[in-house]
Amino acid sequence: MRVGGCWKRCLVEGLDWVRKTLPKRLPQQPTSPSIHQENVENPTVLNLSSRNLSPTDELVLNKGLSFATTPKLNAINLLSDTVHFTRYFRWQVYFSGNNTSDPSCPPPSTTSDQIIKKFALKSNREPKSLPANHPVEIFCNSLLNKVSSRKFIESLTPTPNLTPQKFKSIKDLCSDRSIFITKADKSSTIVLLNTTDYIKEAN
Repeated sequence: MRVGGCWKRCLVEGLDWVRKTLPKRLPQQPTSPSIHQENVENPTVLNLSSRNLSPTDELVLNKGLSFATTPKLNAINLLSDTVHFTRYFRWQVYFSGNNTSDPSCPPPSTTSDQIIKKFALKSNREPKSLPANHPVEIFCNSLLNKVSSRKFIESLTPTPNLTPQKFKSIKDLCSDRSIFITKADKSSTIVLLNTTDYIKEAN
């Protein structure tokens, strides 16, 4: 097993990847009363459709068409990215030494070899195992254990910015094909039209 003397530099690069890639823990914000009780003093919704809007529908629409719900954390993608990173990291450490005599990675001799290498399929080979007490191996194992732990995943879950009732209202409005929701031309008013009426006006 050849491990070059620059494994410390690789370890620093690995720590830098963790700092830039892994999502930061979001502070758990206390639920504000305004999330559950909102007073709309100046409604900005003009309903010209045949759909009857509930108070919850109006509160949701008053947030504007650019409002975005809290994104969900994809723990599977996070773990998959971490596994790919640790594999790449181990290969970097393995080839950080003198690898010119390694038959699995011959140096390109000509320009054509370099061009062909760009179209070659990526190898699925795993790097040779590092000693269990090697700093890089300890770092990779610690990182994988951290990312795959349930407690860590739960700590990254942000506080929802909508109640379940309002979230359901957004889904119902988006799935209703009989209405068309748009913004007024010269104001911030949200206008609801029947889809058939909107098509007639457009034509």
